[in-house]
Order: sequence, then C-alpha cells, then structure tokens
Amino acid sequence: MASPEPDVPFSVSVPVVAEWRESNVRCLGFGSQSLTLELHIDATESQASLRLRLPLALADYRKKRNVYLLVSPEHVLGVRENDGPIPDRVRDDLIKNKGASDILSICFELNQHSVLIAQSGATIRPKRGPSEAALEALHSLTRTTSFVLYLSKDSLHERQLQSLYTLVDAFTLTTGELESLYGGKGATVLPQPETTAESPPSYDELAPSPPPPPALPLSGEPSGPPVKKRKRSPGPADSKDPAWRTSIQQRLDALTQMVGAVRKEIASAAAPAPETQDLASHVNELAAEIGVLREQVGRMEERLEKKLESRLAEATEEMLERVEQRLEKQREEVADDVDDKLYLRDQEWEARLDDTLLDMKEEALLRVNEEMQTVEDSIRDDLRRALS
Repeated sequence: MASPEPDVPFSVSVPVVAEWRESNVRCLGFGSQSLTLELHIDATESQASLRLRLPLALADYRKKRNVYLLVSPEHVLGVRENDGPIPDRVRDDLIKNKGASDILSICFELNQHSVLIAQSGATIRPKRGPSEAALEALHSLTRTTSFVLYLSKDSLHERQLQSLYTLVDAFTLTTGELESLYGGKGATVLPQPETTAESPPSYDELAPSPPPPPALPLSGEPSGPPVKKRKRSPGPADSKDPAWRTSIQQRLDALTQMVGAVRKEIASAAAPAPETQDLASHVNELAAEIGVLREQVGRMEERLEKKLESRLAEATEEMLERVEQRLEKQREEVADDVDDKLYLRDQEWEARLDDTLLDMKEEALLRVNEEMQTVEDSIRDDLRRALS
C-alpha cells in the first residue's frame, strides 16, 4: 500500500481485539465475534470519527445487525502506543484468525464514558448465548475510560498513526455522522442495562456451546438420569404386577369352590334345619360379596389400563417434545454458525475492497499532484522565455 500524504483524509476499517478492566480484565473480539475499528481522520478540517462495530444475532431479525460503540474525539484525553506485552491469546487470534503478521497495541484514555448506538426503531434483543454475552461486554466497555485495542500493524501507516497520536486533542466529531449510519436511517443511543452485584465473566472466558445431548435410548434400559415423573397415588398394587392379579383370581376361585360345596351339602339334606337355613343365608351373602368383589376387580383393571395408556401417551409426548427442542437448538446453532461464516467472508471482502479503493485513491492523488507540478513547471518555463 502506498504511503499517503500527511494532509490527505483517510479512513480505515480493521478487525481489532479490545481489552479493558472492570472488576477483572475483560476482552472482546475473539473468534467468530468480529469487532471492527472504523476510523476516519481529516487533519485539514480537524475532524475525526472513531467507533467500534459489532454484529449481533438478534431475536427479532433473521440477519445480524450492527451495534456501534461511539467514542467522541472531544472526550479523548490521549492516544498512545502501548509498549506492554501482547497477550498470547490476542496474538494467536489476530495472527491465525484475522491474518495479522505483526500486532499493534493502542491505548485510549477518555474523560467521559463512550456510548452504544443502534439503528433507530430497531429492537435490540440479542439471542441467548454468544450475542447476549457480547452485548453485555460491549456495555461494560462503555463504562470504562481506559481501554486497549490490538490490531494488525499493517492496518495503519506511520503518518496515519502520528495523526491519531498528535492531533486527537484538536478533533471534533464528524458532522452528520449519526444521521449517515444504517443507510441514512439514523441511530439512537442504547441505555445502560441494570447492573448486577457480581460482574459476569468476560466474553472470551465464556465456555463454548455445550455438545448436543445424547440420542434417546432405543432399548428399555435408561442411558442417563431418569426423567422425573408425577408421583403415583398409593394403591394396593401395580397393574404391571402379574403376581397380584393371580393372587386375586386364586382367592375368587377358592371362594367360588367353597360356595359350591356348601350348596351341594344343603341340597343333599332331607329337611332344612334352622342351622342349615342360616348357613344358606350366609352362603348367599357370601356369593353376593364375591360378585361385588369381581365387579370391583374388573373396574380396577379398567382404571389401571386407562392410567397405563395415559402415562404411556404422556411419556411419548414428553419424549417427542424433548426431541423437537434438541432439533430446534441444533438448527439454531447451525444457522448461527453459517451466519457467522458468511459475515466473516463478507467482512474480508469488504476490507479488501476498502484497501483497494484506498490504494487507488492515494495513487490517483499522487498522480494528480505530479501532473499539477509538471504543468506549473511548464508554465513557469514559458513565462521565463516570454519575458527574456
């Protein structure tokens, strides 16, 4: 890339990793979360624009939406190159994932907190997971007045860095910057969320998404902790216990045989004695009780069968619901992963296009300056010859 003239306005858009301290050291911009520094400086007009762009997956939109952290130049106390060591995780991420060959560390000191801005009218409700953690981290970054940006050293020329270091105190916010965002739809400031007593973990420290749950067992044996079921109401026995049903049936058969034997003895007597009549009455009562008992057993079996069918239907419904939830979660994870990869590819092409356009612009300006110098020299020579 050709070196620009010192007073030529320039704009850069480069991937960065941000680091700051709240209750602990926090970072943002690792892995698939693309944190981008968008910087524009016009030294001739003493104007500058400094913002960090972060795409988020929102619950109310299919595609990711950009949220910006805006730093007003009037609130910048100083910008300097940080001579501290580069953390290994930052170096690895910028070199392996973002194509940097050497790392530059820039420290920003502010006298007032920065703000988050989003498209006017947009509902900023991030999906649970990485986007939710990233937005929380971005809110945390707005609450600090000192942060460090790590970026590729090839992203800025030495003259551009000097403009950033030495003229930042004279810069003002570029006119109409907020109105020009989001395709001219305008932007609005996001309010700070309610703070919690304990600071959440930094975004890069969050554990990766858990692996998908194991497949449901096909056999009757459980492959994991048992699923909680409703407590059964206490009863004499379970309908699945064949021993209980056999015992009831045996008792009924024995009573039936006893009734039959007694009836035979009564029928064989020549004349019914009072004791025989009492015995016959008792046998009839016993037979009636046996009939009632048989009816009760039949109704109990029907109720138990209905309960078994109901519980089987509930278990089947619960299993299908769990399977659907797992499939939905996997679909969301796959969709988020595809969106991240597509966005990173678009960002890479956009960065290449910006670099190419900037090179062409700088080369064109140099050629124009050279042509103007040649024309001026030619005019001076013609004037000298005309006067001599």
